[in-house]
Amino acid sequence: MAQVLAAYQKQERLSDQALIAHLNTTSKMLTRLALCKKPDPNSSEFANQIRQIASYTEIEVAQIASIVRQVESLQKLAERSEPNVPQDTTAHQPQLRKGLLAAARDRTEAEADQPPPPEEDEKDISED
Repeated sequence: MAQVLAAYQKQERLSDQALIAHLNTTSKMLTRLALCKKPDPNSSEFANQIRQIASYTEIEVAQIASIVRQVESLQKLAERSEPNVPQDTTAHQPQLRKGLLAAARDRTEAEADQPPPPEEDEKDISED
């Protein structure tokens, strides 16, 4: 779970102390959580594994499950966004994260009422 927690801290920009506060836990229990094996979200035993970790660390089941799922989801999205980039390459991660966040933004009501602006290629065609 240490890798999951590190990824979550990076995604949410949390310090160790902020993560401890977010999980409503202690430094000792966070260390326990970091030493646990990461449960597989695709496994039929996922819920049971999360309950065991929660019992061992005294951290809420929902919080642990949410962190694991968020990290797993964002990693899968990043892999799909750049299929030609090796998984161990981290140089492109900041750009991916910005792109993912931008894609999640909603349009304002004013923007929703207006048609999308024509793209550069369309402007050239219509001006001819």
